[in-house]
Amino acid sequence: MTESDGIVVSDEIRRGVEALIEKCGHAEIIAEDDNQPYVFIDLGKMDLQGYDFDQSEARVILRVHKDFPRGHHYGIVTIPVLTIGNRDPDSTTRNHPQASCLRQAGITDEYLYWSRDWEEISLDDPEDMKRAVAFVRGTLRNPFQNQ
Repeated sequence: MTESDGIVVSDEIRRGVEALIEKCGHAEIIAEDDNQPYVFIDLGKMDLQGYDFDQSEARVILRVHKDFPRGHHYGIVTIPVLTIGNRDPDSTTRNHPQASCLRQAGITDEYLYWSRDWEEISLDDPEDMKRAVAFVRGTLRNPFQNQ
């Protein structure tokens, strides 16, 4: 187990974060949910040029099970709230309680919690965490799941 800013994580998560840094240049564990077995990993700002959002960039945060890579990984967070034509994407909630621990990490902005299951990503090794970057991009490309 490794400690990151007071958050104790497994060596697998630490190695996964290192793989994310290698993939996209930035990844940092910023919060942990006291009520659920999840940590939040900040990937930093993402340019949204080429996407359909009303906003031009967003900070992207992953919600990762503490038993990575074995646990059930679910959800991403974007700051600010992303909209398309002033509509929120499907299966999203503004300031969802499942990400409320971000407030303790000093995030005061409105955020959008995306209820998305990572089941389509095979995660067998900590290095596989970098696959979450493609998952995020795919999610942002298809914000309305039924269209």
